[in-house]
Amino acid sequence: MKKLSFLVIFGLIILSETIFLSAIFPRISHSRTNENNFTEKGITPKTSSLYIYDYHYKDIEHEWEELGDTFLIGTVNITDDFFDKDDDYTDTYLPFDFPFYDKKFNRIYISTNGYVSFNYSSPDEYDNPDFPIKDIEYSYVIAPFWTDLKISNISSIIIYNATSDKWVLEYKDICDPFDNYVGSFELVLYSNGIIQFNYDNISDYTESYTIGTNLGDGVHYYQCDLGNTIEELSFILRNNYEIFSEDFEPGGSWENEWSGIG
Repeated sequence: MKKLSFLVIFGLIILSETIFLSAIFPRISHSRTNENNFTEKGITPKTSSLYIYDYHYKDIEHEWEELGDTFLIGTVNITDDFFDKDDDYTDTYLPFDFPFYDKKFNRIYISTNGYVSFNYSSPDEYDNPDFPIKDIEYSYVIAPFWTDLKISNISSIIIYNATSDKWVLEYKDICDPFDNYVGSFELVLYSNGIIQFNYDNISDYTESYTIGTNLGDGVHYYQCDLGNTIEELSFILRNNYEIFSEDFEPGGSWENEWSGIG
């Protein structure tokens, strides 16, 4: 009995210290944790369709396309394509074949909840999972900011597809299901396979969200946590073939860039 009492008291002390430390050291804005599946360093990436590319994080200077303000040629406001402004989806075609993991796609399915799918035609899930996850519904997914979102009266979803090597999806002034303001973010796809994430302003968002990519086999994925507040931040994900093409020089060696746990 004394031993049990001691264990209970000890557990309460540990819990109290954990709560105390969490209050002093909360999740910091722009703090980043990266996770991806393990890829053996130094192996020349294969280019066959049987090879599954892995994705690696790289910081870049902040970029923002301003699609909602400039109305560039090739800019299309697709807000009205969503019949239901909450937990809905639509689809469109890319101006190029986009290489993603082991396949190429030119059709993309867009969710109001901050993610896109190349494989599942009705991506309406508001409950964001952690990656990796093995499920056809979550296969070939890119999530710039997957959480429970809604298109409110001030919100818009816009695409830019005027060039043959770049496609932009912008979530502008998006809100939560209760019409509380969440922020603005963009997904940019390049024909060479680079994936770019742009964040204009997401302030003090305390709900769960998912950022990253998921193949759907339960193994291949990338995921990161950017904290509660994300302001003027951009980064790219490069697959290892794109990195190899850029970094390899004849007579030299391949200096790969590695992020996360992989």
